Amino acid sequence: MTTFTAAIEPRIKAADIIRYLSPCRTFAIQWACFCGSQILPFVHRCFDTHDIAGMIATRALLVEIGIYDKVFFIKDLLESYERVKKDL
Repeated sequence: MTTFTAAIEPRIKAADIIRYLSPCRTFAIQWACFCGSQILPFVHRCFDTHDIAGMIATRALLVEIGIYDKVFFIKDLLESYERVKKDL
């Protein structure tokens, strides 16, 4: 929820996204690895996680990426992380 809340709430000055910065097409659609709390219905049709994180990145943003994560794979996380950096 940090990703969504920090993206829309300007009073939050810093955020820490832990592992969630992965494309929806992989963790949610391809692998169906989610508990439901990190999915907003139909958001993936307009935005992906890097787009939402990009709304935070003008403020302090820490992105934690796990090498051995079995839900959010390192390759996908790094892809999204690079897209956030590129869009700044």
